[in-house]
Amino acid sequence: PIWIVKPASDQGSIAQDTATKVSWGTEVLDTDSAFASDKFTVPAGKAGAYAIQVQVCMDDIENQKELTIKVYKNGSEELQTYHYASTDNQINMIVEHSSVHVLAASDYLEIYVIHGTSGSQTLLAARSRWSGYRLAGYNP
Repeated sequence: PIWIVKPASDQGSIAQDTATKVSWGTEVLDTDSAFASDKFTVPAGKAGAYAIQVQVCMDDIENQKELTIKVYKNGSEELQTYHYASTDNQINMIVEHSSVHVLAASDYLEIYVIHGTSGSQTLLAARSRWSGYRLAGYNP
């Protein structure tokens, strides 16, 4: 399986210090029809190692505040990647994450974001995406 998704539009009202599930409204590619409801679910017979790449962009991150990508597996946080702003101005910040996950049939992955900037912020669709694929050569 291979999937590439992106938000259909900007996702606003993401509250400070609150893990918020990313809404991936546009499927660019989904070879096994395994992406639905903003999550990738491993199809029957397709267990294995999966590589994923995630990029999110959020507006107006304040100095010394973070933007974090959280990868959830089967509803629980598994990994996270974050970056701190290091400027005196509010900036649109991009964070990228890559990882490999060993997944069984029916396991699922979801992407959440969290930020430390006061007030609500907006995830920018034009600079956010999630892709993944099953790696050949590993069959548990």
